[in-house]
Amino acid sequence: MTAPLTIFRDKLTIGTWTFNDPSNMPAGVTQLGVNILDGWDDTMPVQALVTPRGSRDGDVPSDHFPARSRVVTLSGWMYCTSRTAARVAWTNLVANAFPLDTDLTLTRYEPDVVKQLTVRRAGSIELPPATNLTGPHFRFLVPLMAFDPLKYASTVDINATTGVAGQSSGGIVVPIKVPIVFTAASGQLNQINAFNAGSYATRPVATFAGPLPTGWHWDNTTTNSSLALDVSLGAGDSLILDHAAETATLNNTLISPAIIGSWWPIITGPNVLKLFGDFDPGATVTVTGRSAWE
Repeated sequence: MTAPLTIFRDKLTIGTWTFNDPSNMPAGVTQLGVNILDGWDDTMPVQALVTPRGSRDGDVPSDHFPARSRVVTLSGWMYCTSRTAARVAWTNLVANAFPLDTDLTLTRYEPDVVKQLTVRRAGSIELPPATNLTGPHFRFLVPLMAFDPLKYASTVDINATTGVAGQSSGGIVVPIKVPIVFTAASGQLNQINAFNAGSYATRPVATFAGPLPTGWHWDNTTTNSSLALDVSLGAGDSLILDHAAETATLNNTLISPAIIGSWWPIITGPNVLKLFGDFDPGATVTVTGRSAWE
């Protein structure tokens, strides 16, 4: 079933252009708007992967039906002061709003959260025959494709730092002063409370600072997921784990260490993240990410 056209007036930006904002007009343009954004509000396209059961009835579904690229059709209008101004604005629109072979950030200022897609132009920019450039006013239609179909918060809304959730070694220091107050062992309460405000799991970037000897593991305790790399960090070392790209970068160099576990996501709602290992007050992990929507 084909979804109905999406009619809206939210502010929209792509490339260097801003639409539906009267305070931001190119030279010679009196009205500039987008009111059709087909495919934005739909959930992600999903591919159903199944295996036939041979001579038996039915199929066996895979554990995960993967999402595929999202297609968005953007359409709007432009009123100009003259036909010459329209020709100039058209050239500028093609070159700076929808350049070919360029990753573009399409941002929609929705009432709840400002969200964005990374898109590319996936076809010609069409001018409907009734509104072509024979006069100073015209409509345009642009097919866009998002290879990552998720919509993300336009700002980094998951950002926190903590230390190792381990325990320090050593015995009791004497003489003992009284009264004795018992507290959690060093690092025991270290954790990151990450909240994904969206409707779909998002994959963070984690940056580790040493010293952090081998044997550590990085966990999402909410989902009982763990990731461990056979990497030892000294003081001053920096390790970046990109959970989306599934890459590890040590001191600006890509590495391929042995990995145990999985590149887990931050699911919707609250998540408790912890770094377990030999406790050192100088060791930290910083998590950054964006809430994600289907």
